[in-house]
Amino acid sequence: MGGAAYESMAAVLPTATDHPVAYILNPARKVVFSRTLKTADWANTAIAAGDTAEEIDKLRRGGDGHIVVWGGVSFWR
Repeated sequence: MGGAAYESMAAVLPTATDHPVAYILNPARKVVFSRTLKTADWANTAIAAGDTAEEIDKLRRGGDGHIVVWGGVSFWR
């Protein structure tokens, strides 16, 4: 997800008990694509600040083969 989407979701979902995606996203591994965000306090969140294509390749190599893209990030220039 992008930085703005992360900030919006991280402000609500960690403590949400009735939000329909909180139970999915709270325990999930999350990667925020941002060159300006310096910290990510939401559990299981990492910041990818490098070249987008290289960061995606790292995720592909180190993951389980599934990448879900939540709003707020553009991979095409």
